[in-house]
Amino acid sequence: WKIGKIEVQNHLWRNMFHRVVDSHAVLGEWQVDDAALAVNNATNTLLKRCGRSPFAAAFGRVPTLPGEMLSDEGKAVLGRDGVRERE
Repeated sequence: WKIGKIEVQNHLWRNMFHRVVDSHAVLGEWQVDDAALAVNNATNTLLKRCGRSPFAAAFGRVPTLPGEMLSDEGKAVLGRDGVRERE
């Protein structure tokens, strides 16, 4: 059953990559690299199990998005109970 879960994740990644390539008219090698990085970031920040994304489980914090970087509020991090807190 784990092999099936991996195949589903690969299918999701491939579909997302194709959508990014089609919507942004990706042509060059560096644009393909940027598109792959964007898709990886998107899939790693999706909520998966126990309310945490793979990024939050690995790094212990919620990633800062570009719009959040301009706000005056403190950075959001996960507390011990998995709830967003201010740093």
